Amino acid sequence: MNRADFQLIDAIRSGCLADFNAAVDAGAYHSARDWNGNPALVVAYKTQRPDYARRLIALGADPHHIRDRRGDTLLIRSARTGDIGLLTVLLADAVDPSVAGQRDRTALHHAAKHGFDFVARSLIDHGANLDAGDNHRHAPLHLAARHGRTGVVRELLRAGATTNAQNHTSYTPAHEAAASGHADIAKQILGKERPHRRTHDFIRLVEQISHVAERHDHPEASKAIHAFAFEP
Repeated sequence: MNRADFQLIDAIRSGCLADFNAAVDAGAYHSARDWNGNPALVVAYKTQRPDYARRLIALGADPHHIRDRRGDTLLIRSARTGDIGLLTVLLADAVDPSVAGQRDRTALHHAAKHGFDFVARSLIDHGANLDAGDNHRHAPLHLAARHGRTGVVRELLRAGATTNAQNHTSYTPAHEAAASGHADIAKQILGKERPHRRTHDFIRLVEQISHVAERHDHPEASKAIHAFAFEP
């Protein structure tokens, strides 16, 4: 690592554009690494400097294959932390929005779990796989429903996410919502099922979901879900 590379890393950390440009003019390489072996792009991520990530990519840095110790890409890391600035930069560089990382989870899985609806919306707009399954066959909608992420559930349903996909326990997203006591989300998902089922089948489905809430000690959620079967 030469002096210019050190200057580049320091400039990213400090946010000094003049020093960054001087380092580039002095021959710093876009894949320069810090003392811990982190590439310059990772340094830009860790210091929350998406503008510098954009500049590094313009200089030739490749964000597609950089992964952290967990096996997650920069896109997944930005989704996991809600870093919309870096995520926007990466998506603009045509990074695959559906690439999987640890536990076979995509960026959309992480946005769904943590409730970053603005991140989920951006990923969806760039063609992320709505129904990708992780190593337990959880789709993003399963995680959003389980964790009560109403905004992400709304975004996924609006985009056409599958509502009856089953995970490794044969739970659908509505089951997950009920098991966690999120009656409103369970009803929101069931509302997408209603037009595609005969009345008798729909009532039976709602009763099944209601029983899941009751079995997981959410009696109020169970009642609310059960009543939904008979709402107009």
